[in-house]
Amino acid sequence: VLKGVSDIFLPAASGGKHGMFIEMKSAAGRMSPEQTAFQSAMREAGYHAITCHGWEEAAAEIVRYLEDEG
Repeated sequence: VLKGVSDIFLPAASGGKHGMFIEMKSAAGRMSPEQTAFQSAMREAGYHAITCHGWEEAAAEIVRYLEDEG
């Protein structure tokens, strides 16, 4: 795995985005510079890239992303 690549990738287009990248963190977790750069690059390439603190937040964000028909 390359340094900075998000923990989860959902290969499903939705809301005009090509797919979704999720970086998982603990409640006190912080993004590394490589993770921040990866997310920025993915956003510029047309992906939805976010950071979630805990599985509940990630699950809610996935549902929100998949329900976006825009």
